[in-house]
Amino acid sequence: MPEVLLQFFRSALLHNEELAKTIASELEPELIRKGFNITQWFWQQVVENDFCSLKENALIYAFEQTEEYGINLNQLCHIYDDQRQELFHGNCSHLLADTKGDLYQIRPYEQCTPSFDRLLNCVLNLGLSADKKNNHQMTARQIASSVEEKYGQGQSIFKNFIAKYELKEKFKATLEPKNSKTKKQPL
Repeated sequence: MPEVLLQFFRSALLHNEELAKTIASELEPELIRKGFNITQWFWQQVVENDFCSLKENALIYAFEQTEEYGINLNQLCHIYDDQRQELFHGNCSHLLADTKGDLYQIRPYEQCTPSFDRLLNCVLNLGLSADKKNNHQMTARQIASSVEEKYGQGQSIFKNFIAKYELKEKFKATLEPKNSKTKKQPL
């Protein structure tokens, strides 16, 4: 029965926050941590839907909630098709870095850059790493660089956002007192 509830939790996470919370309260936290892979869930969302059609706030909520349950945001995920051909390996940053959709056959993110930026800001603040390697030894940064190599300088909205984000974080770090509380370390 817990596995069925976990399936309902996966489904409710994007569509009904209250239902997802109610279901999660019925599950053992360990089952959620071990039985739910946020990367696999996110991959399914971006493959089955146009990213721009997904509700930005619902995506942000889903990442924040799963982080509260102790789910590893940097957990790698392997996805295969029916013939056991690899479709994807990596974490959420690898999916987000493929902004043109060439590598993982997803729809491009360009038409909804503000939503993409807000989601990326959220997951970086939660500790998502852009430097974790997939089984092809590629990081999200390298994927973003390959987008720029193919489409031209400044064409990776992932790379553009990461540069701004890191600059902002360095600026904040120089202004904060040394003994202030620090957030999770992304990147």
